[in-house]
Amino acid sequence: MEHVIEQEHREVCLRVRKHLRSIRTSPPMKFNYCHRSKSTHRVPASR
Repeated sequence: MEHVIEQEHREVCLRVRKHLRSIRTSPPMKFNYCHRSKSTHRVPASR
């Protein structure tokens, strides 16, 4: 199960990165989003 969560988290992170790249903005909240998720090992419901 942990592996699946890691994969999902990776996909979400990549999506967020792509989104930020397309918008060309780097708000602190979205920037620390990946680190926070990693520490709690939790995948946000809003993808």
